[in-house]
Amino acid sequence: MGEEYKVSVDGVTFTVKVKKINGGTLELIVNGEKVNCKFKETEEASLIHLEGKEIPVKVTNKGKNSFLVEIYGLRYPVEVVKPVKEEIKEETGLTVLRAPMSGRVASVNVGKGEKVNRGSLLLTIESMKMVNEIKAPRKGEVKEVKVKPGHFVNQGDSLLVID
Repeated sequence: MGEEYKVSVDGVTFTVKVKKINGGTLELIVNGEKVNCKFKETEEASLIHLEGKEIPVKVTNKGKNSFLVEIYGLRYPVEVVKPVKEEIKEETGLTVLRAPMSGRVASVNVGKGEKVNRGSLLLTIESMKMVNEIKAPRKGEVKEVKVKPGHFVNQGDSLLVID
């Protein structure tokens, strides 16, 4: 089905699903809207073919998952974050859910010992006026809640543990 990312462009966060179709063409679903585009490299710049237009783009890597993207002379800071990361420890059956982005914990909807189903809303993180819902990746029992409403978390911080 493709990879899904949270992409922050100049402080605005988007959900982007990426699916490779053929010949370098990608299908992007940005906040639910489908977009087809194709990338092409030249000596001067990278080009994106989008909606019948060829757009020159210069991308500078600024560190892990952090870029500066220049389009028509305008520069945009971009941060790419994969969705909620899971660490699965086979020997114990524990799933550790980690923060997909930095932000403030807006709500915690479960407690220790509570049974959850796949897709149950566990907690929400607010960042740049965007709310990111953290949902259960599988059925299980909440073994540990490591955050409280109002706490600030960094990308990758452990949020809770499901068994």
